[in-house]
Amino acid sequence: MKWLGCAALGLALLAAGPPAAPPSPNPMPVVTLRNGVRLLLVPDGQASAVDVAVWYDSGSRHERPRLNGISHLFEHLMFEGSSHFGPEEHRRLIRGQGGTAGAYTGADFVCFFETVPPGATEMALRLEADRMDSPRLAEDALEAERRVVREENAQRTASSPLARGIDRLYATAFRVHPYRLPVLGSDSALARITLADCRATFAARFAPNRSLVTVVGNFDSAQVVTWARQYFEPIRERRTADAPAPKEPPQGGERRVVAHEATSTPLLLVGWRAPSRRDPDWPALVVLSDLLARGSSARLQRALAGREGPCSEVQADVEGRRDASLLYASARLRPGADSAEVESTMKRELGALARKPVDEAELEAAKRHVEAATLFGLQTARGRAQTLGTFQFLDGDARGLERHLERVRALTAADLRRAAARTLVPARRCVVWILPSQSGVVGGGER
Repeated sequence: MKWLGCAALGLALLAAGPPAAPPSPNPMPVVTLRNGVRLLLVPDGQASAVDVAVWYDSGSRHERPRLNGISHLFEHLMFEGSSHFGPEEHRRLIRGQGGTAGAYTGADFVCFFETVPPGATEMALRLEADRMDSPRLAEDALEAERRVVREENAQRTASSPLARGIDRLYATAFRVHPYRLPVLGSDSALARITLADCRATFAARFAPNRSLVTVVGNFDSAQVVTWARQYFEPIRERRTADAPAPKEPPQGGERRVVAHEATSTPLLLVGWRAPSRRDPDWPALVVLSDLLARGSSARLQRALAGREGPCSEVQADVEGRRDASLLYASARLRPGADSAEVESTMKRELGALARKPVDEAELEAAKRHVEAATLFGLQTARGRAQTLGTFQFLDGDARGLERHLERVRALTAADLRRAAARTLVPARRCVVWILPSQSGVVGGGER
């Protein structure tokens, strides 16, 4: 795949004028091994590295409240050793080759990755296969990683009011679907997880037939398939049934939550449940979130966060997941700002998107920014693997990235207005305030 032109293309997209088409990707074959492992190959002879990643069908979407956080716990447990490698030896071996290794947890998956020089590709595949087959699940490993995860979560809670607010927004928008659960887990649930829970979760969720292996960068495809068959194919598949995720009931009115926490200034979040990333309106929602808060000329920036504005910071995003999404905007208030006025202004700006078409210049700038940001993210093997792996794992086709960008380029003002009218319905709005102790904002609406 020819990616080196993407940087120049990204710069061109930021300039005025219609965006050019990105390099046309070569076919990205998916090889399915006998035990169900899917292997996505994205070779690039001009790359300087190879990224090997394994994606598992885990995450908070598959958790019950009692086990909330067990997927995040596995993100750590899988570095505690396996049949042929000791604790932390995985990372040590990869670092010894000049590479990096890591992992992260999402609502819909857990992903482990290594970015290595091309000569270490076989080692990365062998290491991943060994822990897919037989990670070391033992009491001492569980207790050690439980402490790490609980400390990590406590630090996040203390340092990021916005992260806490987003967790509360999900819990407000989703009442029955597991997306209501925090991705990183609740402390009370993490404290109760047993070794038997871990073994059962590994058997059910970390099976070869529930995995995707992505290999992106400078490698020979035939050789990688040979190694994959050698190391992964002997692992026995494990068939388990999935219960369908419950569907959210209709929302009967605005929902409001007020939380008093250790924060210096108030934080407002306004959000809506939105369609999944597979929905035809997904590209429009991505562009809408961009024109709301990206850059000094964005709508919420102008309305709330200018030099004399009541807010020190505004953000907007749409987080795409397999079953549904969440579109939200946030604002951190300056000391003494009128909270009622900030909320009214934010609602007015968001509501305007459903009532009046955006002008062409604003639309084209947002479209160019979305495309440029996406292409800049493809500059490294790790970035390409993360983006293409997400499309493959959640949407079923890595080539969906190209279709997504085509749809972004084709968006009209009418498309954005229709998507906003469909999603930003006042009766389906959720409002979360994170306030310093003893503040005067009160809640109301549907609880």
